[in-house]
Amino acid sequence: PVPKAKDTGAKYDLKPLSNGPYKIKESSPNRQLVLVRNDQWDPKTDPYRKAYPDQVVMKYSVQTQEIDQRMIADSGADQQVVSRDSLDTAVLASVFSNPDTESRRVNEYDPYSLYLGVRTDKIKNVKVRQAMAVALDRGQIRTIYGGDFGGDLADGVIKPNLPKDYAPSGMWSGLLGKDIPDSGDPAYAKQLIQESGQPAPTITYQYPTDVPVNAKIAGVVKGSLEKAGFKVNINPLPRGDYYTIAFDPKKEGDMLSLGWGPDWPNAVTIIPELFGSNGGWNLSRVSDKAYDAEITTAKAELDRTKQAQMWKDLNKEAMQKVFAIPTVFGKDQRLAGSKVHASSGKNGQVYLWSAYGSWPYKDLWVQQ
Repeated sequence: PVPKAKDTGAKYDLKPLSNGPYKIKESSPNRQLVLVRNDQWDPKTDPYRKAYPDQVVMKYSVQTQEIDQRMIADSGADQQVVSRDSLDTAVLASVFSNPDTESRRVNEYDPYSLYLGVRTDKIKNVKVRQAMAVALDRGQIRTIYGGDFGGDLADGVIKPNLPKDYAPSGMWSGLLGKDIPDSGDPAYAKQLIQESGQPAPTITYQYPTDVPVNAKIAGVVKGSLEKAGFKVNINPLPRGDYYTIAFDPKKEGDMLSLGWGPDWPNAVTIIPELFGSNGGWNLSRVSDKAYDAEITTAKAELDRTKQAQMWKDLNKEAMQKVFAIPTVFGKDQRLAGSKVHASSGKNGQVYLWSAYGSWPYKDLWVQQ
C-alpha cells in the first residue's frame, strides 16, 4: 500500500516508496534496475517477506535467443540468474532431454485457461452451442500450441493449479450426452443440431492477429465446425482493435478467441467475471438470472470449502450450457541458473508459482 502522503500520482513510478526488504539503488530505462537491501525494513514486522540475495539486478532489452543460450550454458555469473521469459519453443526438446538441466528446469501450468467465447445472446439455443463444442477438434488446437509443452486439454475455465476450486467438469466425458474424442465428433454434432430444431447457423469467428498461432487455430475452428454443417466466416482483427470490437455489440462476432487467469487463487476471480451478468469480461454475453443468483450465493459464502464446491458446480453448469468452449490449460517452460534455489521448493529446487505465472521471488536465494 502507498501512504497517501507519498502518493505523487503519475510521477510515482519515478520514485516509488519501498516498505519491503529491498529498495531501488539504480533505475536506468532500457538498461537495468538494481535493488539493494532496504535499511529501513525490519523483518520482525514483516513475517511474510524475506531478504535472501544481497542485491537483485534486472537486465532489460536482452534478446530471447541470447537469454536461452546463456541459461542453457549456465556459466559464471549466469549460474545466479533467472529469466522472466519462457524458453523459446526451438530449444524445448533439447533442454528437457538433457539430464544436466533436470534440477533447474520447470514445466508447469501458467495462470491461463484458453477458450473460445460463444455469444450466448446470438446463439441462444443450448443444443446448437453444444454442437459447436462437440464438433471442435481440440486435439489439433493443442498440437498447434505445442503439444505436451503447450499444455493440457481443458475441460472448463477453472484450472488444476487452483486445486481447491478445480474438479473435472466431465464436459468431454458424458456431460454433453456422450464421450467426445479430442478430434471432435461431427456426426454427433449434426445430431445435436437436429435436436435443436434449428438449422446450423453461420458463425463469425474473431481472433487477434498479433499471435501467429491464432491464424492456424482459426483454420481448425472453420474446418472442424464446417464438417458438422456450420458455415464459419473468419474475421482476423489487429490487436489494438480486437477488444474494442469484442466489447462493441454492433461489431462483435459470434465466437472469439479468449483466455483468462485468476487475479488471486480463488475462482471468485474467474466465474463471476466471465459468466456473471455484471462480470467485467463476460464476452460470452451470459445473462442468466438463476446462474447470477448462484454466483451471488457463492461470493457470500464464508466457508471456503463450501464455496469451492459452489465454484466447481458453477464451472460444470457453464460447460454444460456451453457459455464457452475450453481448449487448453496452458503451460510454461523456464530455466534457472544452477546456483538459484527456492526455500520452499522440494530439496531447494526452483519452481513456478503457477497461479501467478512467476518465480516465487520471495523464496529465491543464491549460492555464492
